[in-house]
Amino acid sequence: MSDPHAFFMKRAIFLAAKGKGKTFPNPCVGAVVVKNGRIIGEGWHKKAGLPHAEINALETCRMAGFNPRGATLYVTLSPCCHFGKTPPCTSEILRSGISEVFSACLDPNPLTSHTLRIFKKNGIAHHVGLLEKKALALNVPYVTVKIAMSLNGKISGQKGRYITCKKSLMEVQKLRAEHDAVLIGAGTVLSDDPHLGVRYVSGKDPLRVILDSRLRIPFLSTVLRDEHVLIFTTDSADRRKIQQVQKSGAEIIVSHKKMSLLKILAELYRRGVSNLLVEGGQTIFTAFLKEKLADRVVFFLAPKIISRGKYFIAEPLPLDFTFLRVEKIGEDIFSELTCTAEPVSRDA
Repeated sequence: MSDPHAFFMKRAIFLAAKGKGKTFPNPCVGAVVVKNGRIIGEGWHKKAGLPHAEINALETCRMAGFNPRGATLYVTLSPCCHFGKTPPCTSEILRSGISEVFSACLDPNPLTSHTLRIFKKNGIAHHVGLLEKKALALNVPYVTVKIAMSLNGKISGQKGRYITCKKSLMEVQKLRAEHDAVLIGAGTVLSDDPHLGVRYVSGKDPLRVILDSRLRIPFLSTVLRDEHVLIFTTDSADRRKIQQVQKSGAEIIVSHKKMSLLKILAELYRRGVSNLLVEGGQTIFTAFLKEKLADRVVFFLAPKIISRGKYFIAEPLPLDFTFLRVEKIGEDIFSELTCTAEPVSRDA
């Protein structure tokens, strides 16, 4: 065993995955209790309202006749310290005599912000960040990347004109209606001023998610027409503009540096987004495909050649997908693909 800490955290991640689709609105969490290099207890969160992973792991210790005092706890998400539907996990961890805790990632819920202080005050060593990316990937939305392009791979042409036919545009409206949120980058807002809502078909508008590290989008952008929008930016954005956009009703998350896509996905999932439609542009498409964060890709291929404009990705990428279906929609060809390779960042 070259790295025992990673070995035990991988086991916790494996256990957490057993709760997939059953714990919402709570995250999937797994926990392993280790003493003298041996697993003496393990558990996962099985359903919202039921005991958390740490409590289940400690209970299996007791049921098997093991004493967890002096043991190490490996958990995919930092333990909670507040009363909700269940008591705080930190209290039970303290009572059990656990001496060290490895958390793959911190819980973004502000109610858990005192966990680090509680552990430090009680002499429990707490390490954060072990296999963080793999743990974060447990609780992210299902991602569909939608790409409308020409025969030669261009996704932008003459300003104000669509690449695909009207029937394809109607299919895009249906796609939006099927998703909780739709995500684009600042470049797409600046070049196209898109609506991103559901029109011409029945359905509720998805949450509009904009990635804009410098908050470059104009205040009068169509995406800012109401409060159903979430913007991710950084502290390099103009503070006055942040306040101005917030006054319009938009919610803005400001981070010290550019957030990783995986952390953005985790935050969206925490907010109730279980399926996400990614609509562009080139930088966003490239990032999602390069980091292997797309579960599904749908192409709308128009029978035309565009001389100017951007290609759908900025660099050659080894795309490993399996075709699910190909069909004709009006003048265009629609194809749906699913990821066949196990994404590196999601591998437990």
